[in-house]
Amino acid sequence: MRKHAKKLFILILSFALLSISYFIEQRRDQNTIHVFFEVYATTPELMEAIEFVKLPPERMKIIGWHRLPKRDKKIDLRGRNTIEFDIPPREGLYTSQPKKFANFIKKVYQIKPNAYFVFYSNMSQIKNQLFPILREIPRDRIREIHLYEDGLGYGIGSMYKHQNKKESKYNTLKYIEKLKKYLKKEDHLFYPEYHNLLQIFYPTIYHFLGADQIKKRPEYQNFVKKIGKKNIKDINFEKIRSQLSPTQKSLLFALLDFDYNYWKKLMKNKKTVVFTTGFVFGNKNEIQAQINILRELRQGKLKNLLSPNSYTWFYKPHPSFSSEKETPLLIKKEFPDMIEIPARIPFEVFIIADLTPDYVFGYSSSLFYALPQKNILGIITRPSKSYYKGFQRYFKNFSVPTFEPADFFGKAYEMKKL
Repeated sequence: MRKHAKKLFILILSFALLSISYFIEQRRDQNTIHVFFEVYATTPELMEAIEFVKLPPERMKIIGWHRLPKRDKKIDLRGRNTIEFDIPPREGLYTSQPKKFANFIKKVYQIKPNAYFVFYSNMSQIKNQLFPILREIPRDRIREIHLYEDGLGYGIGSMYKHQNKKESKYNTLKYIEKLKKYLKKEDHLFYPEYHNLLQIFYPTIYHFLGADQIKKRPEYQNFVKKIGKKNIKDINFEKIRSQLSPTQKSLLFALLDFDYNYWKKLMKNKKTVVFTTGFVFGNKNEIQAQINILRELRQGKLKNLLSPNSYTWFYKPHPSFSSEKETPLLIKKEFPDMIEIPARIPFEVFIIADLTPDYVFGYSSSLFYALPQKNILGIITRPSKSYYKGFQRYFKNFSVPTFEPADFFGKAYEMKKL
């Protein structure tokens, strides 16, 4: 009898402890502010928007998105317990906006000193975007940090280089001490790669395109060991499509100015090609080269990559506000049948909407990491080779045709392989 009573007591105690733990966690969730901030790139902004729509409406949220301003005109932010920090469209990373946002979060903390925070930010820009905020919030108030690559194939490309960088134990300890002093406002931050040390101070999750390969491949194991495999998450837009509910997708589409019914009518069950333009810093030769390449592709002369007349053609300008506007105007003039995908719409939302184009051709871009290799018709190369090294590591037996812009300045050209 005593034996059964003891078991019953242990069972009741365990249930009570679980109930208390659940109650505490619920209270903590209700008292947590989720902070989304991006003033530089599209990929982290898109990923932050995805996490935003996953959160229950009652959770407290703050958004500050450079390329998605004035979201209060698109969705009911008040109904989702959300405050928007308005960022003027052309005031990005290298302006006063990060500092202003940090001061804004500081004021929020002063008003709600018992609140916890979860931060969502750009992995490669934490020095400018995230660290100024972290200086204003006590460490025990920060529940978690989510970092997203900035659309450059950062995990596969730059991380590969950083992973193989020889770093002595002494230097690592020195960086840790410098970061401690910085967060205590006792020092200046001079070293840009501190995200490798961030998880020492805060619970940090790293989101990469191609994270599964980072975890598996031997050349990344030092990095994986340092960060921790459980803290590395994969960005896979097909999985995201299957995970989001219809309601969440509708909210996401509204946030992104994506008219699903309009694009479905144009793309569903049709053969489609999307041509993406590059950010070429106003280089007139490269602007004209894009038009020359597109012309030969449309005429079926580009190594007979496809039969052009059987496809519906789209083009998508680069999303940067500082990107030149001449290329889209030239495309519109010479190819009036081509349909423009607005620059502000992230390409990856078409995958989430199950409207993935049959083929994509254009300047090297993060969007190629989001596609199976069979959907990549061709890539126009950039002077920097970081993308292509990334493609080679990301795709097995990478064999997509690549084209040098200089070969289309009017000279003869040959197809090049990476």
